[in-house]
Amino acid sequence: LRKYREGLRSLLKDWQGENLLRPTRDAGTLYIRRLEATYAPSTVEVKLASARNLYRALRWSGATEATPFENVKVASDPTPDWEKREAYSRAEVETLLLHAETFDAAIVLLGAHAGLRIAEMSSLTWANFQGAALSVTGKGGKTRRVQLSERLELSLNGLRNTAVSHRRRDPKYILPWSANRIRERFITLCEGSGVAYKSVHSLRHSAGTRLYQRTGDLNKAAAHLGHSNIQTTRRYAKVDVDELKSSLRDW
Repeated sequence: LRKYREGLRSLLKDWQGENLLRPTRDAGTLYIRRLEATYAPSTVEVKLASARNLYRALRWSGATEATPFENVKVASDPTPDWEKREAYSRAEVETLLLHAETFDAAIVLLGAHAGLRIAEMSSLTWANFQGAALSVTGKGGKTRRVQLSERLELSLNGLRNTAVSHRRRDPKYILPWSANRIRERFITLCEGSGVAYKSVHSLRHSAGTRLYQRTGDLNKAAAHLGHSNIQTTRRYAKVDVDELKSSLRDW
């Protein structure tokens, strides 16, 4: 919803001179071309999706029959999928944990060990915590069982009796914050620990990368992250550049 609102605002700002219900023939294509001059292809794709959803809604309501984005495509991205979003290194994760308070440490571990998305972290309840595993409902309503590291299991057990002042959520939730608040807390943690902020989702990339490095098995990484398509997992299982340098140095 947040991305949809941002995309809608972007379109309305760009189309100041357009009639929303009767846009000119090339308005959709020109809008996307202007976005491509400023944003990465992945961002343009999100904004295009917002615009298409808007016009689906307008057609559904009978307000217009216009389809300005029906055949519009975003220019292909030459950057390989696995290089688009950088993972936090193991050293960076340890630095974050060194500076993290109890609940902030849980955020780091849920991302960097369990590989959870930010929405999955926010929606976790104590009923989902089943000893050495978590029952997690992710994208598309799919539920998966996520095995926990010993460190994360200890962290969650420690949270059970931790009081949080001004708790505004039902105590059934493991984390006392919404997804947006989790993001804000993580940004603050990065700033305080001196670790460059990438995104909360980059913690999930760290989990995929580390598991793949340990096992050499994309199927295991895919199962842990809840990917139905192993090609998606390739984006998360990144090459360790330092390890690659070390391997090549002896040649």
